[in-house]
Amino acid sequence: MSILLSIITVVKDDAEGLRKTGLSLRAFVNDERFEWVVWINEKTTALKDHQHIAKSLGAKTIHVSGDTGIFDAMHKSLQLVRGEYVLFLNAKDEVISSFDLSDLSEPSIVPVIYTDFFGNDKRVKLRKSLCWGIPYCHQGLILPRKTLSIKPEYKYGADYLSLLDANVSWPPKVLQDGLIRFDSTGVSTNNRLTSDSWTLRIIHERFGFFVASAYAIEVVLRFFAKSILSVMVKKR
Repeated sequence: MSILLSIITVVKDDAEGLRKTGLSLRAFVNDERFEWVVWINEKTTALKDHQHIAKSLGAKTIHVSGDTGIFDAMHKSLQLVRGEYVLFLNAKDEVISSFDLSDLSEPSIVPVIYTDFFGNDKRVKLRKSLCWGIPYCHQGLILPRKTLSIKPEYKYGADYLSLLDANVSWPPKVLQDGLIRFDSTGVSTNNRLTSDSWTLRIIHERFGFFVASAYAIEVVLRFFAKSILSVMVKKR
């Protein structure tokens, strides 16, 4: 039976995060249409522990190699998968409610929740436009392998650019079942301004000066709003 869905997890120095992600995939691992691919940075501390966790939790491919960061690892790990569709889940991300692989027949979205600035669970909103940055987090995007590529030179904008280049009709189908929690302490979240600058570059390249200028204004306003909220929280 051919592989329908490949879930890729890239990891460095996060054995417990890898365990959390792997445990959340238990509903899938015995399905012949599914594979879990784990990319482990070769300089990972406690490398054997990471390998053992991945193997014990059903990873079909465990690859230890060098990379220049998470986006380079995502780029390289795509060469290892056999699935018709691909979903990237970082270490610590979790599938908290599984979905039926039989429902997967086209590019799809899985509902995603995250913990917001105030510690509350929030559902990721789906934007209808592709010209305003990535319209959904990559942890909820199931995309076709044959048109998917990651360009690591775009760093924090690589996932946005990969969606633009995937030639997917937007918005795609939203799966009725399934729920993913993404770890909001990841590199993109913790490097928000850097991420926004890469997104701005891509918007300028693909959609022009005026759209990029409007996005830049939103970034500045968002930065000041978050700064004010941070001060308010600290005063509590």
